[in-house]
Amino acid sequence: MENHLLSMQDVLFNLGLSNIKYLDRSQYPYVASMLPQMQPEVAQKILDQFPDLANTTKGMFETYKSSLDNHLASNNASLQSCYDTRDKMAASMQKTLDDPNLNLTFEQRERIWDRMESNAQRKDAKDTENKKFLLASARQGLVALGIGVLTLGAALGTVILPNAATNAPLEDKQEKKSSNGIFNRNKKG
Repeated sequence: MENHLLSMQDVLFNLGLSNIKYLDRSQYPYVASMLPQMQPEVAQKILDQFPDLANTTKGMFETYKSSLDNHLASNNASLQSCYDTRDKMAASMQKTLDDPNLNLTFEQRERIWDRMESNAQRKDAKDTENKKFLLASARQGLVALGIGVLTLGAALGTVILPNAATNAPLEDKQEKKSSNGIFNRNKKG
């Protein structure tokens, strides 16, 4: 089946706009994802509306990286403070256990051991929680990086992903206005 590229009318329809002059920066990712499916002259007209796309994308990365760096530094400081407190508590309890002048009973020693064990478990739990946080942060960073690379690549005219999966006719890929004026997305295949 023949590959149908998006016309300006199709692009405006998908963006919900009546005129190209209403494109704004918030639509960069969506517009960039559609670039490989646009007719070349339509893509050029769209890119002409975003002359600073590469600089904006780079600025978004720098802002995101700076925010992530600050977030991770704050997390590290908070985590270290927690570890230091737990270590001081453990040292204090161990000092109490080691003091021969206190003459602690077995029950008193057992209570201190239980508290030391609880303290160690809390420290381990905090470490596990932090590892989950770092993993989630890394995932978010990769998603943001992927979106940025796709956006920049599409804006620069690089086809990053093959378009073979989108060879369906245009009417299969876009929303259609039903007779009652409501938009419906065709879901074929």
